[in-house]
Amino acid sequence: LLVRKDFDEVARGLGGLGLDKLCITTNGIKLSRKIPLLKEVGVTDVNISLDTLVEAKFQFITRRMGFKQVMAALNDTLESGINTKLNVVVMKNQNDDEILDFVHLAATLPLEVRFIEYMPFNSNSWSEKMLVPWMEIYDKIEVGLDTKLTPVRSSRGDVAKKFRAPNWVGSVGFITTMTSQFCGGCNRIRLLADGQLKVCLFDNNERSILQLIRNGATDEEVMERIGEIISHKQAALGGHQIKTLASHSAEGRPMVKIGG
Repeated sequence: LLVRKDFDEVARGLGGLGLDKLCITTNGIKLSRKIPLLKEVGVTDVNISLDTLVEAKFQFITRRMGFKQVMAALNDTLESGINTKLNVVVMKNQNDDEILDFVHLAATLPLEVRFIEYMPFNSNSWSEKMLVPWMEIYDKIEVGLDTKLTPVRSSRGDVAKKFRAPNWVGSVGFITTMTSQFCGGCNRIRLLADGQLKVCLFDNNERSILQLIRNGATDEEVMERIGEIISHKQAALGGHQIKTLASHSAEGRPMVKIGG
């Protein structure tokens, strides 16, 4: 989103809607220069995707330069006072050795580090062997830091299990999609850049809202259609079982084309 030529216009338009929360998820590379605008339009939360704190590994995972820009953006966002989260997809033998390094950030900075179980998407070469269950991460934190994590009360619709420890400034969260589904409490829907509505990351049956608008639908008709689509949302994981999720996900979009 930050690379769109009309980003400023889009941001100001969203800021003018009077939303209680306005959030953005970004890889952080071009974030710093947009922070004044984000403050201006009332962005309340920034989620930065960062899977490693090692520059060489960053280049390997992302296939790009920019580690220093991301770390600078993290500091700039914290200084701005915007609520900040770090999204960390944990992968066995790739970055699971950095879990305690990320926890150190949560302990010393006012942010939430969210450890995300590795999920299958088109083109991400998912393998169950790379999955690190959230309880394994939880245990590693308690044992490695000789501390006790205590639950943090979550807001309605929050998809993360949140915890903190004594004397921490921030907190950690766990997105437990693969080993402990939270679909019953998930209120997320995604309107994609091409106008398709996606009610679940793993549901490939997208419906076009853009086409409705182009056909002259009123706001009321659009809202009615959105409600209709949501009412048919599957109970869990887009209607798939865990054991078949990887094959179904390979038929859908890669996460980079979904967003959020």
